Amino acid sequence: MQQYLRLGKFHLFGAPVYIHWFAIAFIVLILVIYWQSPTIAAIAILAFFSVILIHEIGHAAIAHRLGYRVFSLRVCLVHGVCEYEAPHYEWDQVKVAWGGILAQIMMSLLVFTLASLGAKQIAYFGPILFFLGYYNLFIIPFNLLPVWGLDGYYAWRILPLAYRHIKARSNLEKTFKRDRR
Repeated sequence: MQQYLRLGKFHLFGAPVYIHWFAIAFIVLILVIYWQSPTIAAIAILAFFSVILIHEIGHAAIAHRLGYRVFSLRVCLVHGVCEYEAPHYEWDQVKVAWGGILAQIMMSLLVFTLASLGAKQIAYFGPILFFLGYYNLFIIPFNLLPVWGLDGYYAWRILPLAYRHIKARSNLEKTFKRDRR
């Protein structure tokens, strides 16, 4: 755990939040490079890391809602980790996987709505629009790749699970109709 710095007493869903030391080094580097415009640099940094944190908050919210304990949220440079109690049901694991993606989609919709209402005229809205809007939408398909370590590995299990559910329900209805005759 030495690679991570705990963000004080800050907790989300009862879990501490950590940031990787490499992410902190990246923040310092960006602030040094853009020292002439520290406000824009700070907004860009916050918006960039918010994409990761919002995604992990989506996982944590669903896990918490399903009754699972959330142990920690970790923010790295290009990804994050939501550590939570192992799900009892495959459906729950699928729901938690989709939670991060849905949080990203909702954030993009909010940012694009604000932009369409004129927020893009605000001087410091550019980095927010770029990272929480466009970059966020770019990351979603990457997260949905069906590869171990990415959300798509579990998220796409929704298709065979839904098929089995529909098939079982159809068989149950057929049995019920046959028994009523």
